[in-house]
Amino acid sequence: IIGGHILLHGNKVTNNLLILASEFRRIWLLGMYFNGHLAPDIYFLLSGLLMCYVCMQRLSNIVGIKNRIKFWLMVCLHRFIRLTPAYLMTVIFLTGLLVHIYDGPFFPQDINTPIIASCRRNWYILYLNNLFNFKFSCLQWCWYIANDIQYTIFLAPIFVTLLMWKRIAGVVFALSLILMSSLITYYIAYTNSFEIMDVSKEEIYVRPYTRCGTYMIGMLTGWLYYDYPRIEMGSKLVLVS
Repeated sequence: IIGGHILLHGNKVTNNLLILASEFRRIWLLGMYFNGHLAPDIYFLLSGLLMCYVCMQRLSNIVGIKNRIKFWLMVCLHRFIRLTPAYLMTVIFLTGLLVHIYDGPFFPQDINTPIIASCRRNWYILYLNNLFNFKFSCLQWCWYIANDIQYTIFLAPIFVTLLMWKRIAGVVFALSLILMSSLITYYIAYTNSFEIMDVSKEEIYVRPYTRCGTYMIGMLTGWLYYDYPRIEMGSKLVLVS
């Protein structure tokens, strides 16, 4: 992910873009980096896996609807408190302090540059920056945190509750979301004739409804790992997986 962003934004400080483009075409391994828009799905999968596995472990010892509701409220509050202080400090640093502490190829920056002006207008403490006016949102790279918070609040409680109530209900819910996410992504890409990810960033890349499929695959994996912790796989199956 870091390598992909370096290559993506490196052209802003490159003197001769034609030489850069010819080098990119010559080194075939760079294709892996230019398809890096799929890399965040790894973290969504891991996040869903850990969320489901840990929550099912803890909920197995909790009895009563009120206690389970309290548990989920604490999960959401804990997630919010863990992420928000660092997020807000970054916003404050970017909008108020960075213009006074600068040195490097991108500086000096005026206080009215787009990235700083967007943070002054459109910062969202409730993590809605992936839903509204993303092009002018504050800290665009925090779209991942917004998605993760939204999945924690909405998808995780519904899926785990359904799974513990009736296993088939949880599985159907997860598979439905995976299918829906794939169909929505296909529809948006097809109707807008998107061919490269950079063009479709605002419509596909950051939206919760196009990324939720991977998160649900992670949650299904977490459930399988919780229910069947001793599954033995042969070397061929491990290789395919």
